[in-house]
Amino acid sequence: MLYTAPALGQATGGMLRPGGLALTAILLEQCDFAPGGELLDVGCGPGHSLAFLSETFQVTGLDAAQTMLCKARCTAPLARLVQGQATDLPFQNASFDAVLAECVLSLCSEPERMLGEVHRVLRPGAWLMLSDLYLKNGKFESDLPIQAGCLLHAAPIAKTLAQLDRCGFSVLNWADQSHALKQLAGQLIFDQGSLESFWSTILDVEGAQSLCRAVQKSPPGYYTLVARKQ
Repeated sequence: MLYTAPALGQATGGMLRPGGLALTAILLEQCDFAPGGELLDVGCGPGHSLAFLSETFQVTGLDAAQTMLCKARCTAPLARLVQGQATDLPFQNASFDAVLAECVLSLCSEPERMLGEVHRVLRPGAWLMLSDLYLKNGKFESDLPIQAGCLLHAAPIAKTLAQLDRCGFSVLNWADQSHALKQLAGQLIFDQGSLESFWSTILDVEGAQSLCRAVQKSPPGYYTLVARKQ
């Protein structure tokens, strides 16, 4: 799987996503919830954002993979860690002042269900911070393998905005951050020789070639987004 690939961990410094903590900081700057507030990191992975956020907030990290939570326990010892699914959050209604989801929505086969769950666990007027892939050209020309990770369910930004509206969110800021994705691609090429060589660490040669052709024809972008619960 993409998120367990050593080559991705090496290229991202273990953060497993474009932009790292720089994009996390940008999202935080666009919100005004008070220090000490309760924040949920959905899909917290190895816990780098949790460690950063725990300096200011009361943080809870949720991930489906126990292996990731074990890493997060070492990376962010102050965080509360919970195993669970983003589409069925194991928390009571109105539990958090903010939710962070970095490169997680595009992993969900039911993104609107995830957004509905996030809305449920947020308090009135609370914040949602997203960073994720989006499709610039509508869709990929061919089906992608499940190992493609967040590429698999990436969607046009207009579709995501419509889902947010239906789930009861008001979008306050959306910004293209595709430079972070290009930077990651450049690092992978530097480390592996080519993107095809990188994908060959996850897929067979034919699968890697097919995926690279699909992405080359329909290159994705990356965004940050801040919304509030209506």
